[in-house]
Amino acid sequence: MVTRLLLIDDCRHIGAMMGAIVDRYFQNDVELCIASTLETGLMHIGLFDPDVILLDYRLKPHHDCRATVPAVRDTGFAGPIHIWSSSEQFTLKEALNNPDVVGVYSKLDYHGMALKKLISAHLLPTTPCWQNMKPFKIERFLAFN
Repeated sequence: MVTRLLLIDDCRHIGAMMGAIVDRYFQNDVELCIASTLETGLMHIGLFDPDVILLDYRLKPHHDCRATVPAVRDTGFAGPIHIWSSSEQFTLKEALNNPDVVGVYSKLDYHGMALKKLISAHLLPTTPCWQNMKPFKIERFLAFN
């Protein structure tokens, strides 16, 4: 089964790295679509019909996932939404307490080859978040709760 992953991130080199990892290690398992703005991502939800979304915590013009996650859900997307960010200067309380978010990650932990681990451990349908669709937390961020 091929998993359709939509990456919505305004950092273009993240998309390039993710594309390279998918091409190299998951070409038979993951079909990747990359959007650099929320508006483009919302359009791709209808066109690409993703199974899972990896969403940057902060996307302009919205401030954070309190605005972007509802915008994604308003499209009718019912699958898992994962949030990640490159900043350690913000609180992830909004993401951790949002029932629509099943995973929260730091880009600082998942860069380069670590993206392979993020995909295989958290974004493919064999992972626990797909089986019970309950939010889970990464220990590193529990202090923000």
